[in-house]
Amino acid sequence: LKNVDDIENYFIEKSLDCLKPGGVAVHTTETNIVSNTDTIEAGGTVIFRRSDLVELFYRLRTLGFECAPLSLDFGSSSEDQQISFHPYNKDPIIKLNAGGYLLSQMVLIIYKPRSIGGQKLLRIRKMAEEIINAHKMNKFIKNNAELQHYVTPQKPITSEGITPLKRIKKLKIEAGKLGTVRLYFRNSSDTSFYDIEKIFHGGNPLMVATDNPNNRDSSMATDTWMTPSRPNPKFIQSSSVSEWGGIAPGSSFYCDINFRAPKIRGTYTEDFCFTLEGLPVIPGSGFSVKIIVS
Repeated sequence: LKNVDDIENYFIEKSLDCLKPGGVAVHTTETNIVSNTDTIEAGGTVIFRRSDLVELFYRLRTLGFECAPLSLDFGSSSEDQQISFHPYNKDPIIKLNAGGYLLSQMVLIIYKPRSIGGQKLLRIRKMAEEIINAHKMNKFIKNNAELQHYVTPQKPITSEGITPLKRIKKLKIEAGKLGTVRLYFRNSSDTSFYDIEKIFHGGNPLMVATDNPNNRDSSMATDTWMTPSRPNPKFIQSSSVSEWGGIAPGSSFYCDINFRAPKIRGTYTEDFCFTLEGLPVIPGSGFSVKIIVS
């Protein structure tokens, strides 16, 4: 059986028709760790909210199915507190950021119905599961201070405040070869900026784009670029900070941008700027990479 691809398509419910009386169905699905409102509801991966799971179990029980008690216990060990980010190279991976949401895996165990229980008792059980699991989720968030970046409303995003420490950076490279240049910047604004892989859903990630004109395709883009106009570098702070704490005001950071040199010798210049996805270019953030092809 495939995983659900739509929270509202009742796939799990329909799959139970395959069971014989007394049979057991075991499903795994993604579960939203911190939000009971925003989530991914359709596509290759959907993320069940607590309310979706409680409602699903209630609906199945009214049809006479027996479900193992819903328990959203996310653990308290040091491993349980870790969140993995793309490209998910941490070991073990217990919870991860995907699509701007924090998720974990949930096991659902459902038994083939034998008799239908009282509706009043089922409603009481539904309320109890909602209260108990809400308490568990809130306790997990409270005990993990870094999760506050996900559950606390962010300050309004400013559209200025990234200062290049060097406006022009040179790169010497052989014709047709790949090369990398490291560039340094400072957050001169009064707000934090976030990498696209470490931002909560609905935020505006910090992006690098080609400039003059803005968002033009570069002939020196590589396969690592998000698009021919977006290098998609990873931003790294010069000092040790939280995995998802963002680029704090006043802090410096750097990023590496990959290029593929033209096949003809000469000197080429690529202009770039910073932007927050969905917002205008950040004024004063422009910089250039001068590529000397030998």
